[in-house]
Amino acid sequence: MKVALSGCFDCLHAGHKHILKKAEVLSSMNGYRDQITIALNSDESIKILKGKDRPIEDFDKRKRTLASFVSRCSNFNIVKFSTEEELLAIYRTAQPIFIIHGNDIKDTSKITGIEEFNIILIPRLPNISTTQIIEANKCN
Repeated sequence: MKVALSGCFDCLHAGHKHILKKAEVLSSMNGYRDQITIALNSDESIKILKGKDRPIEDFDKRKRTLASFVSRCSNFNIVKFSTEEELLAIYRTAQPIFIIHGNDIKDTSKITGIEEFNIILIPRLPNISTTQIIEANKCN
């Protein structure tokens, strides 16, 4: 099944990998690995979302790191986005059966147009976030 997800994926960590592995499982539910589309925030959009000191890793490094982790899945696509409109366009183009998101999202209805998709919220791993990693000074 086609699946899609989005995020900053700054300092790829166990929480990110947890959601990516869930995406891989869902994409294989029909017996073969279908496409996983990963919408990756632009550096500019992360600054708006997370603050002027973010991202820690620039877009190209985040994309390379993400690609190296998901490369065992033969059919993935990483696409850059900066706005909710661009994200929605990516989802419409990918035509996923499911959109996967961490359950930290408070209200998916605030994303214009998202109601046309099936959203699966994946529980976050406790006490793991890029912000916590940065605060502990463990980010490369």
